Amino acid sequence: MKTVLKKTVLEKLMKERGYDERSLSKVMGVAPSTVYRILKDERGVGGEIIPKLLKAFNLTEDDFGMLFIFQESLPYDNGREGVSK
Repeated sequence: MKTVLKKTVLEKLMKERGYDERSLSKVMGVAPSTVYRILKDERGVGGEIIPKLLKAFNLTEDDFGMLFIFQESLPYDNGREGVSK
């Protein structure tokens, strides 16, 4: 299962708080390039980023669904036999 960021919600929260990429990265304690890559879908959100994003917006674990969804990964062949890469 993959955790996917609701990017539009993140951008809305950033706007409400007056955060740009650099200020959000400072609050999260990560490099500005990390936030840039997340916003450009060049980097996923993993176990180290999720709590930092929640903390940056004073959200709790109960608010997880506000910013993230679980997406189930399908196999390459989508479960069909005889399909090759």
